Amino acid sequence: MKSNTCKGFPRPIIFSRHGKVRQERARLLLRAALASILAAAAVGCQSTSAPSSLEEMSDPTAPVGQLELMLGGVSLERNKASLPAELGYLYVKDVLETQEDGRATVRFPGNRTLEIQPHARLTITADKGSLLLRVIRGALSVQVGSPSASSPFDFWGEPGSKAWLGVYTPYGVARMAPGRNALSLAMIADSAQLKALSGSVEVFSRSGQATELAAGQQLTLTLSK
Repeated sequence: MKSNTCKGFPRPIIFSRHGKVRQERARLLLRAALASILAAAAVGCQSTSAPSSLEEMSDPTAPVGQLELMLGGVSLERNKASLPAELGYLYVKDVLETQEDGRATVRFPGNRTLEIQPHARLTITADKGSLLLRVIRGALSVQVGSPSASSPFDFWGEPGSKAWLGVYTPYGVARMAPGRNALSLAMIADSAQLKALSGSVEVFSRSGQATELAAGQQLTLTLSK
């Protein structure tokens, strides 16, 4: 009697009752293994991919910015550990600090750029999908809707252009609406000096007084006003 088994192939499954049980059990195990692999892959991609919507910007595991240029001494504090900064993604609660010779450029969603001057320190935070930069010391400038050529790191695209951007200081808060607006800010002594470089900027003092700065206008905020 000739065998139906070809050389180099396993013996055919005997479709008895026990054989069917073994076959079904193997199928279930294979399905579970594939599901685990796909889930692990999804988690891995989620931790390194850019946010595709404003809601994801509040996710601490999703990047909210890109450190794309450094000069001199720049450090990054993350999870209570401070190390020399490297070009790459930035996340909510990251703290950037420049030394006396340090400068840094950060790009945010919507082709918005932040230029940090020497001897500055700030924390990146987010509120309901909008970025909020908490300035502790130093000087910086923020440009929204930059007309310059898009950076290869501007991977957010359109979603970021619909969000506000805020700059918080101990003396007040400045807000920039979507559009071509630019602001410079410097912490000097016990004050924050703001200037609208283009477009318009909303400023709120500690007392809640609102002021709208047009291009070229300046305002000094203190603890008393």
